[in-house]
Amino acid sequence: MIDILARKLATQASSNAASAVRAAVSNASVPTQAGAVGDGNSAASDQAGVAACIATVAASRSAAPTGILDLYQYQSGIEIEPGIYDAGDFTMSDCKLWLKARIPGTVVIRIPADKYFLTVTGQLMSMYVDGIMFLGGKGFLKCTRTSTNASQNMRITNCMFGNYTECAISNNSVDSPFLKIDNCQFGGNGANIGIAWGGYVDQLVIENCAIGGNDYGIAIGPRLSANYNIQKNDLLQNRKADIWIKPNITESSGTNAGWAGMIKQNKFGGETQTMANPYPRILIANEDTSSGTDRATCKPWIGAGSDVGYLVMPTIKDNLFAQISGWSAPAMRCYISNLQYGFWENNKFTGGANTYVMEFPNGRTSNFVNNSSVFIFRESDGSVPVQFSTHPFARLEDYGSFWPGTTGGAMVHPLSDNPTLSLIGNGLSPSLRGIYGTGTAVSTADQYGGNDFDLVTCTNTGTGAGKYIGVNAASLAAGGMVFVEIGLQQAPTRSVSRVLIELVNYSNSQWAMQRTILLPATFGRFLLPVYLPPNVNTGSWQLKCYAIGSDVVSGTTDQLIIGDMIVNTGGGRMGRDRALARYPVQPRNVTMLGGAQSTWPTGWSQGVANGLAGLTTAVNSVGVDADGYYVEVALSGTVTAAGAWVVYPDVLRSINMAYAQCWQWYTKIKLVSGSLSTASSATGTDGSTGQMQMQWWVYSSADSLLQTYSTAMTPTTTIGNYGHSKWNGFHSQTAYARPSYGLTFASGAVVSLVLRIYQPVIRRLG
Repeated sequence: MIDILARKLATQASSNAASAVRAAVSNASVPTQAGAVGDGNSAASDQAGVAACIATVAASRSAAPTGILDLYQYQSGIEIEPGIYDAGDFTMSDCKLWLKARIPGTVVIRIPADKYFLTVTGQLMSMYVDGIMFLGGKGFLKCTRTSTNASQNMRITNCMFGNYTECAISNNSVDSPFLKIDNCQFGGNGANIGIAWGGYVDQLVIENCAIGGNDYGIAIGPRLSANYNIQKNDLLQNRKADIWIKPNITESSGTNAGWAGMIKQNKFGGETQTMANPYPRILIANEDTSSGTDRATCKPWIGAGSDVGYLVMPTIKDNLFAQISGWSAPAMRCYISNLQYGFWENNKFTGGANTYVMEFPNGRTSNFVNNSSVFIFRESDGSVPVQFSTHPFARLEDYGSFWPGTTGGAMVHPLSDNPTLSLIGNGLSPSLRGIYGTGTAVSTADQYGGNDFDLVTCTNTGTGAGKYIGVNAASLAAGGMVFVEIGLQQAPTRSVSRVLIELVNYSNSQWAMQRTILLPATFGRFLLPVYLPPNVNTGSWQLKCYAIGSDVVSGTTDQLIIGDMIVNTGGGRMGRDRALARYPVQPRNVTMLGGAQSTWPTGWSQGVANGLAGLTTAVNSVGVDADGYYVEVALSGTVTAAGAWVVYPDVLRSINMAYAQCWQWYTKIKLVSGSLSTASSATGTDGSTGQMQMQWWVYSSADSLLQTYSTAMTPTTTIGNYGHSKWNGFHSQTAYARPSYGLTFASGAVVSLVLRIYQPVIRRLG
């Protein structure tokens, strides 16, 4: 009884399958004698039946009753009953095809070997394919038309494409927008590309798909135009790249080069990766038209001459880049120079290493700086690749301070004139930078004509070395943003390739910032905005920059060059020049900040000369205004013994000056009230006369006075800018300088005046 029932059910199933397409095409106004069987054993009948259906629906096309000419057309569609069909190698000219399974997922179409299911040679007017599994052949759809193909919407949904050998879906048009592919699976069998769609691809959407088994999972372009979206896909087992983006080589600059493209919320999976082929997840390269016959078969152009075209980088956000353990390859690999704009945000890197965010295997045009565009890199996860790129990225706005871009581009954070800026960590000269780790340091040439940089030598294999500076902990405790600036360069020989930069509380190992930076071959100035949480532990903070111990592998002589180290707070970036303008070489007088006080700031002092008596002085206030940091001092009394009143600003005899160096002293002085008429005139070395002298007292290393250089000036109630430079060396030997300001009074002079003396700038020019 059971056997009889089984045979009856089998006979009934065969009969149902044989009538499947006949019933379907009847509903679609297709002749019922189409004859497809769908039992998996009647290939000739299936081929003839589906061919008849396609021919009939094509012939049914007519103007829709819309009253707007033939912009929209009516056409019958094909609905297929469940079954397994053998069919393919169909060719249509102008195509408007609606093809669906009555029950999605119950229709399998096996495509003949080395054939496409459908080749469209003319206008692809519109397409809707739903719920069908296409297996085998070269692929499902190839559009061979090369001219404009600006059609209505095309949607392929809920389908599976398996065991294709060339490309599941491809086109060759110069303009082919509006393709939508969603909720599909692609499993190539050694295929070149899963989806190869180019021309102006406006509003292309590939989402919620699983794509693997190809050399390249998705290939987009060239002639990208704008607004393509690759999102929410599972990308895995694509042997050479998951996504291949082709630049625009037709128009110049960024025209039609992919504006507002989007790659987001995808998983770049590592489940089927092998160590034998560490490919980039995203490839940027032109196609080599000599390597194939069309977009479905061409390979990337990566050799000589391939650096052509333009690409506006897509937004790349919320993706997972997952690799197997031991993996080592870039997230992106690029063979062109002309990249513009770009936005990275909230991507996660797991498993094996992505060596770079962007790698340029063939280099990048040497004079290409992209100052007209900004790359925004907004990542906060510590999994970001250690090195951002092999070559400069120009203006890169790096919110997480992982990679600060090239010094050739304009700074994203410009210098600020905010008077509340405070230098809370100063490493503007070698003497202000302590040695960190196991190493030594010697002063070396800087980019400003002096020797303010350090050549650091690591003196122990496997142990790093560098420099550090102290940071004002009270300023950090306030939270907010601070700016770290540092000058770096590879050493001329035996250089390490990278450094670790840390803003750290070494008393309790609390880090505010830790970044690894690739050393540039030529001098680079790096800017790292650091956002501090509120209530940071004050502790003992330092800014450290040092070679990583594991990088010191060549013995005891690995080297690097470290320049300025600056940390400032107060709502803006200070920069080297402004730091020098606000502070001298030894700015111990940062205690000038904090409002009024009645004592000289740290490092400042006053004195008298030649028996001066009867003069009373008082510090009214120490503070900052729009013109800088100042000490306001009042002088009063009747002079009873002639002499001079002298002010010594920090630094006190600690500026080290070698022979033939060029130094400059620049200051601002303002007469707040009273008169200087009671002071005697003085003559400077430049022959000018005035009532106040600015002097360099030059001492030998044995503390004997060698020479005094003077410049006369007359402060008024308006800010006066006074300067003095020495160009001819210092007695052919190492010397030390002590700057001062002086007023000389005669006996009996009645004095009543208030001076505001601003922090001087003392800097080496060469």
